[in-house]
Amino acid sequence: MHPLIAPAVNLGLLLGFLFWKLREPAKSFVRTRHATVRDEVEKSARDLKSARAKFDEFAARISTFSSEAAMLHQQAVADAQAMKSRLITESKRLSAVIVVDATSAASAMFSDFKGQLRSELANRVLDRAEAALQSRLTSDDRIRIRREFSTQVGSA
Repeated sequence: MHPLIAPAVNLGLLLGFLFWKLREPAKSFVRTRHATVRDEVEKSARDLKSARAKFDEFAARISTFSSEAAMLHQQAVADAQAMKSRLITESKRLSAVIVVDATSAASAMFSDFKGQLRSELANRVLDRAEAALQSRLTSDDRIRIRREFSTQVGSA
C-alpha cells in the first residue's frame, strides 16, 4: 500500500490546486450559463405566450372565416335560386308574348291568304264565265246586250 500513498498525495494536491485555481472561473461559468439559460427560458416563455396569442387570434379569424364562408355560400345559393325563378318567370312571359305574336301573325297571314284565294277564285270564275259566254254568245246576243247596256246607261 505504500506505493499508492505518493500518487494519492500527488492527486490530492493536484485536485486541491485545480479546485483553488478554477473555483472562480467555474463559478463565473456556472453563473453565466445559469443566466443565459434563465434568459432563454424567459424568452421562450414570452415567445410561447406570443405564439399562443397569435394562435388564438388566428383560430378566431378562422372561425370567423368559416362562418362568413358558410354565409356567403348560403347567400350565393339564395341568389342563384332567385335568379332561376326570375329567369323562369321572364321566359314564361316571353313565351306567352311570342305565342300571342305568332297567333296574330298567323291570323293576319290567314286572312291575307284567304283574300288572295277569293280574289284568285273570282278571277278564275270570271275568266271561265267570260270564256263560256264568248263561246256561247252569238252576234245577235251581242247586239241585244249592247242595246240593253245603252238604255241602262242612258236612263241612269
